[in-house]
Amino acid sequence: MRSVQFPDGMGFEDRVFAFILLPMAKGYVSSAEPVFFYRVNSAGLTAVVANNPKALDTYWIVLRMLEHRKSLGMRADNQIYKRVKTQFGALLYWRIKNFDDEIKKTIFYLCCLQIEVLHNELGRSNDKGDDLEYAFRTRNYALWKLLCYFELESV
Repeated sequence: MRSVQFPDGMGFEDRVFAFILLPMAKGYVSSAEPVFFYRVNSAGLTAVVANNPKALDTYWIVLRMLEHRKSLGMRADNQIYKRVKTQFGALLYWRIKNFDDEIKKTIFYLCCLQIEVLHNELGRSNDKGDDLEYAFRTRNYALWKLLCYFELESV
């Protein structure tokens, strides 16, 4: 589909697969055999992002993908909600962990607002949900940091 493109100038642009292309697919096939291998690039974005303003693209790319989904007539669903939570959890925390605490708090608050929007779009009940969802919904920055830290430590 020509209207789906990688966003120019943003890091983590591969999110277009998880947020748009995969949900649009009529089906897909998986294989237990590896078809590509991840190569560690010590100069790549993933390796150097923790001290780089480009790390904030972790947040902005999600908003861009959600807007693009709407422009394509794609509604939010539980899978997208889970993907957004994943992006805004330990993945985001790891990428911004070395930023000033006020910046981290601001990004966390913006994530809380987006989670709330999705929560309302989906008509989800006001149950607690999982711990990460609870941290977002109660805007509990300390809990978010703790959950993300321990998730990273367990990997």
